[in-house]
Amino acid sequence: MTDSIRTKEKPQRAAVLILSHSDGHLEVFAERHIDVHLQRVPMADTIPGERLAEEVVEKLLPPRYRQLFWADKLRAVGSTGPLSSIVLARAMATNKLIGILNEEKVRQTVAKPVGSEALSWTL
Repeated sequence: MTDSIRTKEKPQRAAVLILSHSDGHLEVFAERHIDVHLQRVPMADTIPGERLAEEVVEKLLPPRYRQLFWADKLRAVGSTGPLSSIVLARAMATNKLIGILNEEKVRQTVAKPVGSEALSWTL
């Protein structure tokens, strides 16, 4: 390998885990060098109300977090509704079936791949 050919290592990305409990309680887990700010959004029932709520949130955010409040910085979305045992069991069964479908799809297509066709099922 010559000096002119070098591989650039990607920096390790920081991981954050947020647990949402059925009562609305949130727990945020991360390494100590990660700063976290949780901000509640005012309720709104109309499109103009939602726009106003976003403006209020922007004003309430500490200055160092305002730079993150942009669509291109959004990394995940979810809901905080309770996760019942029935819903969990159905999701686990569905994921298991998707895995079986993926294995069968791979077995059927390994001998004859078609262009850039995706070989997996998703939920």
